Amino acid sequence: MEQNGLCKGAKLRLRNALLQMLKNTELDKICVTELCRLAEVNRTSFYRYYTLPKEVLQELLEEIAEGIMQVAKLPHDSAEREEAVLRFCRELYDRADIVRTLICRSEHGGSEGEFRDLVTQHVCGAMAGNSGESLRSTTMAAAFFAGGLWRLLRNWLQEENPRPPEEIAKLIQDMLHPERWF
Repeated sequence: MEQNGLCKGAKLRLRNALLQMLKNTELDKICVTELCRLAEVNRTSFYRYYTLPKEVLQELLEEIAEGIMQVAKLPHDSAEREEAVLRFCRELYDRADIVRTLICRSEHGGSEGEFRDLVTQHVCGAMAGNSGESLRSTTMAAAFFAGGLWRLLRNWLQEENPRPPEEIAKLIQDMLHPERWF
């Protein structure tokens, strides 16, 4: 149990240190030694969980994509889905500094493609399970949705005074229901 807590603490410190470093340094220029020094984690601990700093970022991106996948798996017309969308938006809002760092990185050729690919993969799998449409149609719809969702989240969290998560959750709900568009 204590070991698990130590693991989470070390991983969290590595993640925070990496995000801090990404504000001024490209990912491929970040070395393990410097990351560990800033995180106050020894290199042995780093290598117990990861092989490269990129894997720390990948884990964070997968967490965010997993949240989207959980929403996509829920039935379209359910209160449970609406609550999940709102919960997801609140989590992003609470982690706005982290998301802004990822967004800033993406604008310089980094995370956006990785994030969109992860989201598309997860959303596509969930959509395929919820619809009888062909995989090709589902993949195209998921790619469209993932790209739009990324831009919506990016614009929202880069606002000087971001709108409340409830407002963004409603926009996403409307995106999920084309009959509400007009």
